[in-house]
Amino acid sequence: MEPKDGCLPSDKFDVILVPTVGISRDGYRLGYGYGYYDRFLAKRKVVTIALTYAKQVVKSVPSSEDDVRINWIVTEDEFFKTS
Repeated sequence: MEPKDGCLPSDKFDVILVPTVGISRDGYRLGYGYGYYDRFLAKRKVVTIALTYAKQVVKSVPSSEDDVRINWIVTEDEFFKTS
């Protein structure tokens, strides 16, 4: 799921759907451990949305200063803007 360089002009995105293994209600996500999306998103001002199952939304996940917060979370039960 690593974003590929040169697929599309990355300055043309309005919204990016971001994969997640788990995510906290404040928008910090647990990814696949390589930081690809965090590095990619750190350079862009774009709306981010995590599509996930409700059971993957947890109270907290480990995060660092390099992690990029997701703006919106969408599950089968609800959708909400992160705090």
